Amino acid sequence: APEFDIASVDGALISLATVRTSGPVALVFGCWSAPPAVEEMGALEELNRSLGDTASIVFIYTREIHPDEQLFDDFPPVPAHRSLDAKTALARRFRDELAPSLTVGVDDLDGAVHIAFGGLPVFQVVVDRDGYIVPLADWASADLLRVVLENRTFRDHQAPLGTPRIAYSETLWCTAGLSRH
Repeated sequence: APEFDIASVDGALISLATVRTSGPVALVFGCWSAPPAVEEMGALEELNRSLGDTASIVFIYTREIHPDEQLFDDFPPVPAHRSLDAKTALARRFRDELAPSLTVGVDDLDGAVHIAFGGLPVFQVVVDRDGYIVPLADWASADLLRVVLENRTFRDHQAPLGTPRIAYSETLWCTAGLSRH
């Protein structure tokens, strides 16, 4: 996984190299103007609270995917970020309103971390404690993260650091509207 150091919404440094030493880390990428990220925040909050110190979730606040669009009735359109301070303030509000226990980091205005991991609008990766990307999913799903993090944590406890630890996860995506013939 690409290493990074970014600031949290509270001003602390988030270093992937440091966070992953205690176990697998789920990196979830999104923003206010990405409805799938907003919709998943409650489930991510619940998962984060249940993990204890066995694994970590870090939400990386990205550029706005749909700037200036009215996406939610109860929330005004979000403009494109013009400064890192404005982006950080919005990311802090995002965390405070949707998932107060989550660590939220703020990517730079150019989106360096977001791009380094693939740049999809909303996605998640799990980085194991050795620094390898275990799965990358092109959506945010607390249910999928729970399975992967539990599996990875179990395997980490079975073998010492630096030795191969095989983990298995399978995902089946269904598309509505398909019919059988």
